[in-house]
Amino acid sequence: MDTSASIKFDLLMNYANEFLIVFSELPGQADHPRFVYDVKAQKALLLKDGRMPSAAFFPLPEEATESLSNASRILCVETKENAIHAEYYATVETK
Repeated sequence: MDTSASIKFDLLMNYANEFLIVFSELPGQADHPRFVYDVKAQKALLLKDGRMPSAAFFPLPEEATESLSNASRILCVETKENAIHAEYYATVETK
């Protein structure tokens, strides 16, 4: 898994165990985005275009480990100047 620097993010989970991750806008369009979660390393990569890493997220909260491992998707919310710039679902893949 990529070891690039983590970007600033907020990871939220609602009562139904649905995840939302909020971060500053990233370049490019979302095209079959994937959120690849490495349980042991407690980090994840977002592949916004489905192929190339766009962002690294770590450390992920330990209390989210089990729920995130069982999640099928995560809502990604990109912000720009304190407003929502884009939002899309990414498929969660666990390593």
